[in-house]
Amino acid sequence: MAYKIILIGDSGVGKTTWLQRHQTGNFVKDYTPSVPATTTQHEEHLSNGQHIQFVVWDIAGFTSSTNTGLGEAYFIGAQAALLFLDGTASSQTRKECYERWRRLVYQVCGTIPIVVVTTKCDVVAKSPAKQDKTPSNIRGILMSTRTCYNFYRPFRDLARFLTQNRTVELVNDPVNPVSKEPKLSLNLMREYERRLAQEGSA
Repeated sequence: MAYKIILIGDSGVGKTTWLQRHQTGNFVKDYTPSVPATTTQHEEHLSNGQHIQFVVWDIAGFTSSTNTGLGEAYFIGAQAALLFLDGTASSQTRKECYERWRRLVYQVCGTIPIVVVTTKCDVVAKSPAKQDKTPSNIRGILMSTRTCYNFYRPFRDLARFLTQNRTVELVNDPVNPVSKEPKLSLNLMREYERRLAQEGSA
């Protein structure tokens, strides 16, 4: 079964970099703004025996001041969304981004599932000054494309929402893309996530 997925978020949050790494295994450091929209297909085999295909529409980032309505035209027919937030931005900026994009999605598509992904968590975990409080429903998945931390979780969580099976896993994930970048310390990330959980329950 095929699903149309919109990949959204402000410019520079790492949407296209994440998709390119899925396709090529390479991490591209140079930022090149996306064209208005490109599509890629990703087929996944699930642990319950199903096959699922994501037709991902990578939509160029924009802000409320630059939005002309063109980007929203690509939302039509979407069955779920991946919303990327910049983990290095301030808590207030992420909240505003989250609310703005969620409002646009719901206006065009109705209340479809939105999987929230906070990118660049490798940078944030190493920089205590950047670790401010953000509600967990806005933070979503903490991910690093550079180090491959939680790299496949966005597709896994999409599969769980769309199949309405909260325990299903992806069974055909390739080995994490080979990277010359240093791997992110799991202990560092677990400590970071533990602190975030404590802040969220405070």
